[in-house]
Amino acid sequence: MSTSGIYTYSRTLNEIAEESLDLIQAVGDGEGLGNHITRVKASLNGLLKEAQTQGLHLWTQTEGTLFLEVGQASYDLSTVKAANTYYETTLTAATSAAALTIPVTSVTNIQDGDIIGIIQNDNNLFWTTVNGTPSGLNVNLDDAITLACLDGAVVYNYRPGTATVPNLIPISRITDVRRKEDTDYEIPIIFQSRKDYFGLPNKNQVGTPIQAYYDRQDVAGETSGTMYLWNAPSSSVPVINFTYERKIQIMVDADDTVDFADYAHNYVVYNLAKRLIPKFGCSEKMAQIVFEGAESTERDMLAYGASMYPIQCRIPRS
Repeated sequence: MSTSGIYTYSRTLNEIAEESLDLIQAVGDGEGLGNHITRVKASLNGLLKEAQTQGLHLWTQTEGTLFLEVGQASYDLSTVKAANTYYETTLTAATSAAALTIPVTSVTNIQDGDIIGIIQNDNNLFWTTVNGTPSGLNVNLDDAITLACLDGAVVYNYRPGTATVPNLIPISRITDVRRKEDTDYEIPIIFQSRKDYFGLPNKNQVGTPIQAYYDRQDVAGETSGTMYLWNAPSSSVPVINFTYERKIQIMVDADDTVDFADYAHNYVVYNLAKRLIPKFGCSEKMAQIVFEGAESTERDMLAYGASMYPIQCRIPRS
């Protein structure tokens, strides 16, 4: 005997609906979903969105980067410069104001149309887009820089977002914030509650950002929250890296696969069946089985999502 060698396991909207309805015996053998699918889909999508609040979805954790502006304390993540993936290089020579070409250390990750930011002498980023494929180690810009730049000044670039690949995937919540001082050095930032942040006496004080608060404003399908920093940055050289949980996608078409990890399949099926009982009815015995299965799978998911730390035993010296 041999194993399949296959590790992935995904279920479509129709497959999940059929299995949940089968649990509560709402369809007989050989029966199709018929008109049931619309009612099932509404309950399923409600379940998927509610799961965003439960801490169940490790697979949605994503890394993002916020680019800073000197003296700016608040950043609306739907409009500011931010990305899931960015690249970094440096200038190889001082560049004067009004330049449309900059010399850089590497062009490996720079493409035509990229959004590009250059640190100018005022410690702020000048943003424009890349004009054409780089020539050698020179990058052409769509707009002339406004101030001179020093030799060694930092240059950031990232791809512009699209409808299918946004700069930031719609955010459910932010869980961790760090200040990145250079390529290999990050410093954790204190993540504040709303009360603690707005209790700060001078929220526009300029300095090094050491605290942050994220004001989550949930708009369907959008990243619309605001990141607040204290202090307001005195330089755009550091970036703010953060871990966030992206929003879970709903299911629309019959062959859509569920936006859940494969190990969460039973959680989805049992909890959907639980939601369908008021709609379709169920025997008391089967309802008890479904409710117990839903509770068990939710406990398993929460336990799996809990942080795991090694146990250390220390014996005091006599």
